[in-house]
Amino acid sequence: MSADFGLANDAPESARRLKLAEWLADPRNPLTPRVIVNRLWHYHFGRGIVDTPSDFGFNGGRPSHPQLLDWLASELISPSCKASEAEALKPWSLKHIHRLIVHSTAYRQTSLFENSKAAEVDAENRLLWRFSTRRLEGEAVRDAALQVASALNPKMGGPSFRDMQFKMNNNGEFTDPTGDFNAEVNRRTIYRLWARSGANPMLQSLDCPDPSVAAPQRSKTITPLQALSLLNHSTMEKCAEQMAERLRKDVGDEVDKQVTRAYWLAYSRPPTVEETKLARDFVAEAGLTQLCLVLLNTNEFLSVN
Repeated sequence: MSADFGLANDAPESARRLKLAEWLADPRNPLTPRVIVNRLWHYHFGRGIVDTPSDFGFNGGRPSHPQLLDWLASELISPSCKASEAEALKPWSLKHIHRLIVHSTAYRQTSLFENSKAAEVDAENRLLWRFSTRRLEGEAVRDAALQVASALNPKMGGPSFRDMQFKMNNNGEFTDPTGDFNAEVNRRTIYRLWARSGANPMLQSLDCPDPSVAAPQRSKTITPLQALSLLNHSTMEKCAEQMAERLRKDVGDEVDKQVTRAYWLAYSRPPTVEETKLARDFVAEAGLTQLCLVLLNTNEFLSVN
């Protein structure tokens, strides 16, 4: 496609913006759909087919699977592959691409390190011979903890919630966490009001970027502060309390049933015999709430395997 929009030098700003939007959304423009599907792939696998999501130029990364990238881009513009007979195929449907990705063999692979020959050739797993384990984003960690505690408010849209209050001192305005735990603030983290001076310590420790700065890729760190925050932050402690209450309500006071239900909620699987024994002993010593807090702090809960 030509990058010449055919505009006069004195064309108004509105006309320039309109032409740019038309150029970006034109089906003949191969760049836009490639960038979109690459970002979707990046969100599901932790790394895009092109590992520089904001740079498809000469200084960016080379695609690991160029034909796959082109095919996904064509499916976004003009879908032809149905996930089910009942699915209506609509152009530019992000849901369609999400469905194709999560139904793929590549996505449904085990994360176990079983293929030693593949590891020798491709230690970084760029060719996707297994699923690379990745930690949930900070927002998803909070949402998941609220969900298993049966405390997540599913309300969509509307004004943002505030988990901090604005105060004044001699140096000007600052924010202070409220520590509230109720339906108003227990909505999905995407609805949180982000103030520059009001970062959430738990989310910040889990590499949530500053919302005032563009971040095509998030940092991936492992620090002691993450474990300390997840064990001691008031939101996680209250989620553990609510989860314990949910277990008692669901299965009663029998510890083994509580342990089994807790594992299903946190990990979508039953506990092993050894895990049941360890959990039973732990509940006898520290209580059910502390067991719930431990489960919410494990790698299995915090990671996509």
